[in-house]
Amino acid sequence: LDELIRRKANLESDMDVELRELQARYQTKRQPILDAIEAKKAKTAAQL
Repeated sequence: LDELIRRKANLESDMDVELRELQARYQTKRQPILDAIEAKKAKTAAQL
């Protein structure tokens, strides 16, 4: 039982690390898209 509890704790910490890495990668890929959308909005607003 102690072994299972230890494994569960290790798995949870590994999953937390992996989740943080995925969130960082997602934000890194998403930011240029958001920047392009903002630039297009600003350009469109400037033309009006």
